Amino acid sequence: MLEFDARFDDGYASESAIALAEPNGGVRTDVPDDRWTREELSDRARWENDQIGQSRFCAPRYWYLGKILLVVQADVQHGHWEAWCEQHEIQPDRWKCGRVLALAFASADDVARLTVKAAEAAAREILGLEPRQSSADAKLRRWLTAMEKAANVRLDEFDHVTRPDGVRPRIAELKRRLTEIEHRCAALEKRQATAARKRPKKPR
Repeated sequence: MLEFDARFDDGYASESAIALAEPNGGVRTDVPDDRWTREELSDRARWENDQIGQSRFCAPRYWYLGKILLVVQADVQHGHWEAWCEQHEIQPDRWKCGRVLALAFASADDVARLTVKAAEAAAREILGLEPRQSSADAKLRRWLTAMEKAANVRLDEFDHVTRPDGVRPRIAELKRRLTEIEHRCAALEKRQATAARKRPKKPR
């Protein structure tokens, strides 16, 4: 379910109205394209990067940042645009999200009422990309790895066990939990496979 910002009702229309703020102090306010100078792109990128994080509903800021990065990527030598992001202190999570939004959506209006998380999820689906991994994915893998290592240690030490009192009930409970995780993983894989078959082809 997409997350909408309740502040934006049927009255939202123009990009300037839905943007969280507008650049000032000489920073260009239009949509970045290949006619912009490198200095203009840098100034706007710094401004957009400063705005991100001030609200959970700042997807338009990511979209504009992504438009800048697509122009820069086409202009600099192959592989150097990431160094450009580092030079401008743009975090990898930000430029990755921004590029995805700029590739998937034609306008900042398209993401104005979405949270950043919802906008990125929708963009990845439009582009036929796999869903972005969450922190829970990494935590589950780390936990299973740690448990596997711990089990190996216990097996190595098992010859020294003399009183396995209460061990079997704990083993049964652990097996039940692991079986539940396995079933949930299987269900998730099935949902993802179904969603993948319904996705539109990735644009060339």
